[in-house]
Amino acid sequence: MDTAGREDTRAYRPLLFDSIRLLHINSDVLSPEPGWLEEVRLNEAPPYYSISHCWGNQNQNTAIQISNHTLHVAPDLAVGIQRLQELAAKDSEIHPPTEYIWIDKICINQKDTQELSSQVHLMGRIYSQAVRTLIWLGPESPMCKEGQCREPPHLIHLGVHQV
Repeated sequence: MDTAGREDTRAYRPLLFDSIRLLHINSDVLSPEPGWLEEVRLNEAPPYYSISHCWGNQNQNTAIQISNHTLHVAPDLAVGIQRLQELAAKDSEIHPPTEYIWIDKICINQKDTQELSSQVHLMGRIYSQAVRTLIWLGPESPMCKEGQCREPPHLIHLGVHQV
């Protein structure tokens, strides 16, 4: 069942002009909350990574806790957020550390059409001001290991390659 209709929009306060939300990643991988949202002026944002991910046709039925509120995302994105937590918790090959992340599905209130519109207009700046854009194509497929791909391989996984 798609539970996106029961989204907890209390995680979102109205954004000020020229502001965005960043997901501050919780480096405690055992915590039930992978992070919290922080509002920042785009021109004053700390170093952050933007995430490009596949929205696809998956149901948004995986509950995650962000800023003490429940949000629903696709299962593949939930795994990607867990991977970001793992990268933040240890010394990884990504520098600067993955402390702040911008993910459209989480950082924009998807139920607020006015906010969606204003944030879409900022997306060029959001992506260009990011340290890098990381591409999450989903978890590794059991069909594609050790060069024995029987389906198109996922090209870029978080923590493996940067764009």
